[in-house]
Amino acid sequence: MRAPRSQAASPARRRPGLFVSRCEFRRRLVGRIAYRYFLWRVLRQVRGQGIGHKPAALARDDFQHNLDTTAALLDPGPWLLGYGPYLCDFALLGELVYLQRTPAGGPMIAERPAIGAFLDRMRELRESRGAKKGSQASFGSLAPV
Repeated sequence: MRAPRSQAASPARRRPGLFVSRCEFRRRLVGRIAYRYFLWRVLRQVRGQGIGHKPAALARDDFQHNLDTTAALLDPGPWLLGYGPYLCDFALLGELVYLQRTPAGGPMIAERPAIGAFLDRMRELRESRGAKKGSQASFGSLAPV
């Protein structure tokens, strides 16, 4: 005879160790040890990357220096290398778009017109690709011959 549904044992009680809820995991010794271990690993990684031990002002200065270097690389031409966009341009675009959306990075990027012009060129490139979606044009065909 089967027990009524309200009195049936939960999966965690039927097979201890296999089906454990989050609350039970944190209460167990193994869960507490695992949490502390992974916290230690994450903090060690942050310190190893140099972010954890820098004061905020120094990290901000490093960020501004990197943005100035990026603006200097973008200043002479329309793209990083040559007359058309390469993979490095798209990689830089991904980083800049992400940084532009942050509260601290957006105003710093807006202060540099070379970076803004690069972002506008990449946006125009995307819009022109959207208009030519049916054609066989590639990004390499945008370079002057």
